[in-house]
Amino acid sequence: MKILLVLECASLQKAEISGVCHKFASELRLRGHEVKILGAGNDETLKDRNFISLKKSCIPFFGKSLEKEGFVFAKVQNNVIYEAIRWCDVLHFFLPTKLSNTCRLIAETLDKPVTGSFYMTPENMADALKMNWLKPFSTSTYKRFKKRIYRHVKHIHCSSKGIAEKLTKYGYEPSVLHVFDNEVDEISSLEEMFLTAKKEVRRGKDFSSLYPCGKDKRESRGIFNALNKYYMQRGFAIEIPEKLY
Repeated sequence: MKILLVLECASLQKAEISGVCHKFASELRLRGHEVKILGAGNDETLKDRNFISLKKSCIPFFGKSLEKEGFVFAKVQNNVIYEAIRWCDVLHFFLPTKLSNTCRLIAETLDKPVTGSFYMTPENMADALKMNWLKPFSTSTYKRFKKRIYRHVKHIHCSSKGIAEKLTKYGYEPSVLHVFDNEVDEISSLEEMFLTAKKEVRRGKDFSSLYPCGKDKRESRGIFNALNKYYMQRGFAIEIPEKLY
């Protein structure tokens, strides 16, 4: 099975979540799977054939403080993302970022299964951004994450029961939550989740159900217009589902 792990800060060694991502990748490779990581690149990742590098994105005001906490964001390069997703059998994202959502939109259109993890808790975000004083921040962020990306995902990996309970509290469906630890001996559970998601993929989807809100539809149209422009310059175009319009 070809697995694409999406994590923008995977190139940062000091990021805890980066260590988890690389552990998953190494253990899955030992089980015979092909695994690549998509994220913001640097000089080292450019030499790694298993790392698909994207340009680093500059975040105004909060960029430096976020990088100190182990977070970095990547620019959305549609052509690179499209080729990476064409290669994979299963897409798994770690954080609910713009990059992850773009990957989800493209993957679903290509009938590729999408799974996700919940690591970036709003409480940790508030602490990193020095916004603990803003009480509604966590509640609104949980709901925003769900509306933006997690409601489209049928399999969500939770690293602890506490996170799963919080997600259930904020309206996430318990049936889509998979609770297991980050230790490598739990890699079989992750592998099983990927295999289940792959079996559930249906050909000939009704794309109107994938993009029920106007913002997603506009974003999808923009992504595929950009991709078409890129590939038409090289002599061919990709197929855009009519339902996106």
